[in-house]
Amino acid sequence: MVNADGSINGPIVIADDYLHPSRSFQWTIPAISGFSIGGCTCYFGGVYKDSAFLVQGSVIDATGGNWYLRFELYQADTIELEPGRYRYSVEVRHLNRETTRVLSDCSVQFVTKPTADGEFIYSVIDGGFPESVMTGDTYDGGTP
Repeated sequence: MVNADGSINGPIVIADDYLHPSRSFQWTIPAISGFSIGGCTCYFGGVYKDSAFLVQGSVIDATGGNWYLRFELYQADTIELEPGRYRYSVEVRHLNRETTRVLSDCSVQFVTKPTADGEFIYSVIDGGFPESVMTGDTYDGGTP
């Protein structure tokens, strides 16, 4: 989900879970002098207008003098966000010190998904297999 230049390969779907390693957000940074990896925490946050998110992640030894800063987004982290282009940053904290390691000079698009608004219904066709179809109505459990 994160490109080599630190930008995010978006968009990010609001109210989706980004939990599996292939869907989590991970930045590689040089180890920070004077910070012990075991005493570090890291945060990934973004803002768009009056909407914002902030999640805590993990600092992991990547060997070769580098650290991984890894973050998972749960549905609850984004469900209240407004769709739009979010500026984001990533920081590392150790004791009473903090340092910003990624500060976006770009932004990432957060988008809604049609299923969040009840846009999909299911119909049973040909042997009872469900098929998704787009409609303007929500499915109430009856015959579509």
